[in-house]
Amino acid sequence: MSQPKVSIITPAYNGYQYIDAAVNSIMSQTFTDFEWMIVDDSSTDLTHVLLDEASQKYDKIKVYRVHTNKGPVNARNVAMKKAVGRYIAFFDIDDLWHPDKLKNQVAFMERMDAGLSYTEYKKIDLDGNILSRFPVPVPKRVNSHRLKKTCSIMASSAMFDTEKTGRILQDTSVNCKDDLHFWLRILNKVGHAYGLKEDLARLRIHTDSWTGNKLKEAKNQWTLYRKHLKLNTVQAAYYFTHYAIVGTIKYIF
Repeated sequence: MSQPKVSIITPAYNGYQYIDAAVNSIMSQTFTDFEWMIVDDSSTDLTHVLLDEASQKYDKIKVYRVHTNKGPVNARNVAMKKAVGRYIAFFDIDDLWHPDKLKNQVAFMERMDAGLSYTEYKKIDLDGNILSRFPVPVPKRVNSHRLKKTCSIMASSAMFDTEKTGRILQDTSVNCKDDLHFWLRILNKVGHAYGLKEDLARLRIHTDSWTGNKLKEAKNQWTLYRKHLKLNTVQAAYYFTHYAIVGTIKYIF
């Protein structure tokens, strides 16, 4: 068997209620040259049972289980160490993809010779209802300077090319804004990330999640600047000001 072109990476923890929709979303992709690697992060509900059933039904699904809950960063790394696809696509178990997501994004990556890309998306509630008429817009191109001001890359919309980035893993020492930290590390290697202006993903919003807690999110952003990116106070204040302004505009509009 030839190696798949894309490896889809999914951490899963106590998300049994989303598994059927996630499996339907991935297995409905019009691009079929992929493997789907799911890491059950020591779930305590029926997640592992439903994932095992899905892997028995579909050969493309590979399920791994860690026996100590260490969070999504560790779970993704477990999968990425085993992944063989040239392109790595992140997909969180509670999110969804348009059927043409992989097909259109792989073609876009090849056309743009991109090391990292991302797409537009819409937000959905816990029941899968769309929360906004229009997709979240994304810039055509970002570098690390721009991404530090505001993160345009939603994890389940992202794809990177390991031939350009190497077999890079997430930093398990980063306990906040870990996705943004990862994109910045990739940008240190490839320079720019490119936005595909097509609505190809759905981000499920949890009101009790970090993204729903603006104060906690702001504190995490500042911690990222100072602790993990090692920015001095002036640099951190510069980027945080931009982050706060953009965040306020998004909240209002």
